[in-house]
Amino acid sequence: MLTRIDDGHHRMRYSRMATTTSLAVKAGALSAAALLALTACGNGDDTDDTTGDGNGEAAGEALTIALFGEEPYSWIDEATGEPTGATIAVAEEIFGERMGYDITIEEEPEWGNLIPGLSAGHWDVVSAGMSINAERCAEAAFGEPELVYTTALLVEEGNPHDVHNFEDLADADLDVIALSGAVESGYMDEVGVDHDTVDSADDGIDFVQGGRADVFALTAISLETMAGDQDGVEVTDSFAHELSVAPTPSVPTTRSCSRSSTST
Repeated sequence: MLTRIDDGHHRMRYSRMATTTSLAVKAGALSAAALLALTACGNGDDTDDTTGDGNGEAAGEALTIALFGEEPYSWIDEATGEPTGATIAVAEEIFGERMGYDITIEEEPEWGNLIPGLSAGHWDVVSAGMSINAERCAEAAFGEPELVYTTALLVEEGNPHDVHNFEDLADADLDVIALSGAVESGYMDEVGVDHDTVDSADDGIDFVQGGRADVFALTAISLETMAGDQDGVEVTDSFAHELSVAPTPSVPTTRSCSRSSTST
């Protein structure tokens, strides 16, 4: 376990487990102020408890954040061994700097375990590039969206099968994969694309590079970041898939769960 001291205000403990956009928060796990802090950050608002001095109402309380390895959202930097990425920066700023939580970050290698682990109490917050949809809103509260992203396909260099979206895949006899539990898998079910799943983004890239799959569907920003410059593969132009999200009254959610989102 790696420990560092940040500005004397709070301690960030990095727990190393087996190797793995909005923040998902276990319903009821945090005070209302924690959820409000997420919303305020998204809107650019400020509150008395978000001064950035680490002395908010949660000062010194423990908070565990699950990290999933998918660039550029959150991953372990191989050079330093420390968590990094856009969603990690947001979590550290809000929960650590502003609210004063004593944060532990744990790496979870399987995407499909993130929300179940949240529900089971293994961690309090998920830091990942996670789309907001009705099924997830029934199990977790989401902060304000941090970005809007689209889908792309990782294919063999030259795109020999000329596929550019889910509809193309539905008409092709190809070996297609997606992350287990990711929205891309659900989209392909809707369109009628026969596909298998893998547990991590790295696995998906390896499958296409190694010839074990023809296509890997993932967010465009992740594929460009992780595989855009790798030999033998290419990332198609991005495309959008619209998903209507209904509010879930039984769960304390932010406005993110009550409106439609375009995501992957």
